[in-house]
Amino acid sequence: MQAREYNKLQTLLESNSNLNTLYVLKEQLQALWSAPSFEGMSEQLENWCLIADQSHMLYLKKFAKSLRKHCVGICNYAKHKLTSARIEAGNVSIGMIRKRARGIRDTEYFKLKIIPAARISDSFIWF
Repeated sequence: MQAREYNKLQTLLESNSNLNTLYVLKEQLQALWSAPSFEGMSEQLENWCLIADQSHMLYLKKFAKSLRKHCVGICNYAKHKLTSARIEAGNVSIGMIRKRARGIRDTEYFKLKIIPAARISDSFIWF
């Protein structure tokens, strides 16, 4: 890299330091999802929050506080690889079945109607 280009890059980074910080933190937060264990993910999340706390950005500090509050739920992803999006998709499927049936009163029959929908779509997991 030529000295002129390097100086230009440094000027841009200095004038957009908040944006640069947010970009780096975003990349680190995305890397969190590949953590192999609950404990590892929890440790990475806490390290991320410490960095966010050291920033001078109020909203970033508030976001870190919220992440800490929901740490257990977030880090459970490392154990189960299940997001709330998949669960919500399952809830939508169940709601559609219930709506089409116009009020099934037999619970066992209702469960039997849900199972095929769960097998068709990978977005719903039957436990």
